Amino acid sequence: MHLRPSLLLALVSSVTRVVCTATLTLSPSSVLVRSGDSSTLTCSLQAAKTFCYTITWFRVHPRTGEIDTSINILGGHDDDYANECKGTITSAKPGDSGVYYCSLVHSALSFFSSGATVTVIGAIAVRPSVQIFSPLDSSRHNSDVQLLCWVMQVVPSQVHVSWTIDGERADGWTGSAWTNGGNSAVEFTRSWVRVRAERWERGAECVCEVEYAGETIRKTAQRRAQNDLSGSCHAVMWVYRWLGIISSVLFVLLIFALIVYCAANIK
Repeated sequence: MHLRPSLLLALVSSVTRVVCTATLTLSPSSVLVRSGDSSTLTCSLQAAKTFCYTITWFRVHPRTGEIDTSINILGGHDDDYANECKGTITSAKPGDSGVYYCSLVHSALSFFSSGATVTVIGAIAVRPSVQIFSPLDSSRHNSDVQLLCWVMQVVPSQVHVSWTIDGERADGWTGSAWTNGGNSAVEFTRSWVRVRAERWERGAECVCEVEYAGETIRKTAQRRAQNDLSGSCHAVMWVYRWLGIISSVLFVLLIFALIVYCAANIK
C-alpha cells in the first residue's frame, strides 16, 4: 500500500493523545546492501516492551517520497515481550532502497522511530563512470564559468567528490539526482564548481576528483590558450592552401593530357 506523506501526517494528527517520536530508535542509521544479500534493522523501544509482531515497518521511496507499507521486510513474531525487534530485508533488490521506519501503538500512544537509510547496490562491484562538462564558449561569461562533473554507475553515498583548480582545493556543490522520472530511474552524483572567467581564459587546469573504494579517479577540464588555438587554425589553413594548389596543378595536367590525347587521335 502506498501513502503520501500528507496522509500519514493526517493519520498521526488524528491521535487524540500525545504522539511521541523520540522513544523508538532504528539502527543502524545507514547501511549498504549488495543485491541478493540480506540486512537486518533493529527497532528499539525505550522504557517499555511490546510484542514484536505489533511493530509496523514502512519505507519512504528515495525519489518519489511515497510511503510504502508493502515492503520486503520480515518482522518479528515472538510471543514474548521485548524492547528490541528485528526487521530483515531478504534477497535485497535495488527497488528496496529507501529510508525505513518502524512504528508502534502502545498504551494508546503512537511511537515513530528515526529513519534508517538502506541503499542496495549491484552484486558486482563496478568502477564509477566520471564525466566532466565545460562550456563550449566562455566569451559570454563575464564573471564565472560553471563546470559540471557527473558520477554514474555507483550510488552517491559510495563516493566523495572534490575539485582542484591549478592544484588548489576549490569549493564546489555536490548532490544527487535521478536519470529520469520513471521506475527505471537510476540515482547518480553531480557536482558543480565555479571558476573566474579570466582564470578559465588563461587555461586553468580544473580537476574533478572522485574517491571510491580507496581509489581516486580524476577528470580534467581546461580551456586551451588562445595562442594554441590560433596556431592550430594557421596549421589547418596552411594544409588546405597546399591541398588547393596541388589540386589545381593536377587539374591543369589532366587538361593538358586530354588535349595531347585528342590531338594525337586526330592525326
